[in-house]
Amino acid sequence: MKRLQISLIFLIIGSSFGEDMIVKTSKGPIMGLREDSSSNGYFYSFKGIRYAMPPVEDLRFKAPTELEPWTETVEAVEDGHICPQYDIANSIPLGDEDCLFLNVYTPKIDSKKRAVMVHIHGGAFILGGGVSHLFGPDYLMENDIVLVNFNYRLGALGFLTTKDTMETANNGIKDQIMALKWVKENIDKFGGDPNKVTIIGEDAGAASATILSMSPAAQGLFQGVIALSGNALCDQFIQNNPDEAAKELAARLECSSTDGKDIIECISRKTQQDIVEKSNSMMMFYTFPRWFAPNVDGDILPDRPENLLSNGQFSKVPIVLGQTKNGGAFYYRLTINSFNNGGYDDNFIDHKLPRLLPVMTNYNSKLYPITRSIRKRYFVNVDMENEDEFRPRYIEFLTDMLFTKCTDEFARAIANHSVPTYEYLFDYRGQYSIVNFQGEQVDMGVVHGDEMQYVFHNIWGEDFSMSPADLKFTKNIFTPLLSSFAKTSVPTLPTIDDINVSWSPRAPNKNRILKISNKLEMNEDYKKDILKFWNEDIQNILKSKKKLGKKGKDEL
Repeated sequence: MKRLQISLIFLIIGSSFGEDMIVKTSKGPIMGLREDSSSNGYFYSFKGIRYAMPPVEDLRFKAPTELEPWTETVEAVEDGHICPQYDIANSIPLGDEDCLFLNVYTPKIDSKKRAVMVHIHGGAFILGGGVSHLFGPDYLMENDIVLVNFNYRLGALGFLTTKDTMETANNGIKDQIMALKWVKENIDKFGGDPNKVTIIGEDAGAASATILSMSPAAQGLFQGVIALSGNALCDQFIQNNPDEAAKELAARLECSSTDGKDIIECISRKTQQDIVEKSNSMMMFYTFPRWFAPNVDGDILPDRPENLLSNGQFSKVPIVLGQTKNGGAFYYRLTINSFNNGGYDDNFIDHKLPRLLPVMTNYNSKLYPITRSIRKRYFVNVDMENEDEFRPRYIEFLTDMLFTKCTDEFARAIANHSVPTYEYLFDYRGQYSIVNFQGEQVDMGVVHGDEMQYVFHNIWGEDFSMSPADLKFTKNIFTPLLSSFAKTSVPTLPTIDDINVSWSPRAPNKNRILKISNKLEMNEDYKKDILKFWNEDIQNILKSKKKLGKKGKDEL
């Protein structure tokens, strides 16, 4: 944010829009803009608002620090820096450690108190940012929602810790909590209701939202959760061995000590670029969990998520959660190319899959019996050298392993505590899919991340405009559905065309899922047999293998 003279502010605002957009936050006044929306309306934007002190120099690897107040009006018309990360496409580091900024968008600034949606961006805890060109507010503005996007620290700069330095753990999540505290304290000044806040995220953002629901430090900061394609029970989002990650990064940065405090001190002296580049050199994009991701620290995350859920130690606020129908397609080409040189044959399932499973799941012991069961479940009578036969079965396998299993597990766990739990399956295939931007030409279905284009405007960029059918689905079905939940804590289906469905919450022993597509329909037995396979059959194999292992008879 840049300081402007008040006269210049009024000149710009007066000549452009005929009114000033100065809001007095708890720390000082800021000036935003009135912007035209894609539907010929308008909204007010405030971009690049600091919500914490820059986490630089002595504040690196520290919890976010409260802002100092200011008196002069500060311009809030441009996105702040994104947090440091590695641009995989161009092989360069991006961002700046001075990155703890948020954006606020509001339909109007008046006495009305509107429902608030606080969006937590995804990106595997290593990529992304809450910036305007990725997450345009237009569709939510039309639904009279106040939207907040924000950045949080990523990768090693957000999640580096050791068993001896748990005070450095989960700084990325601590940033999220600080942003929510800012919302609680200030959002009423932007036409929002601080007591009607819903946190919404996809992928790592969805995992973050569910972690926040289990964090004592975030209690009372929100009243609803929307978790799109991810949660804290999915294997890819919790790092169980942060010590190993810290020591590996230390070695690559030529920090020779194995003492946790010495490691943190040594890495804190390295440049941002070195930390980002060496962290990236540790990565395979589909490696789960990430080297640097949320971990159990006894404070922000007091225990393993499954234990907290089982014991009822979480905020019992209403939740919407679900997945895309073909989410695993996001990892299709990545895994095939890396583990089998792009080939499709029996060698991949029988010999490469046992080595892939420990990379993508918490299955980390002798894995051939699991692989044989997977073959019987997913690949019977499949010509493994015919991609048209292999691809849909392999995508289904990835989807169930990475998303179906953990989504059902999380929904079942919270519903057992009588929490209003609305589960969905997103099955609308629009003009564009995220895999199209990975170079795929074939239709892989509804992929992980595809649903975001129907919440945020121009997520693919200005050159990729929405088709009329996609725009109709966005404005008539999906965005109103999520907005109604933010407003009332009950997702209300629009009464248009032939839609006449009631979205029933999940019962403790009843698997109720809303299929979201051109038509909406409830399903009470979605993948019942598949869930039994992962929750019972595979678990029985793991239990039996542990017994064999104790006798020294286990196999690779």
